[in-house]
Amino acid sequence: MTRTPPRNDPQQPLNTGPVTPSTELYEGLCRRARALGHDDAFLSRLRRPGLKSNDAIRLALDAVPALELLPLPVLAQELGTVLGRVRPWAPAPVTRVWLA
Repeated sequence: MTRTPPRNDPQQPLNTGPVTPSTELYEGLCRRARALGHDDAFLSRLRRPGLKSNDAIRLALDAVPALELLPLPVLAQELGTVLGRVRPWAPAPVTRVWLA
């Protein structure tokens, strides 16, 4: 078995500083989320019956996988105007039909 001798190099700690996302990257992702409001294929998927708001966010993440880098509340806020225009997310009233 071979042993390597210990190194006598002075060890300097890494000074990484605070980790913050790049503003350009962050703003670019927000613009891409808002741009989904002009994507006809994405909008047609949102108009499917029975789609819930959580499903809409999943569709946005599937359409642009890079949006996963955004925090979920920010993504929901950016998509909020798009989702509100396409369909109201209030639950529809239950309609019962009785056959006589």
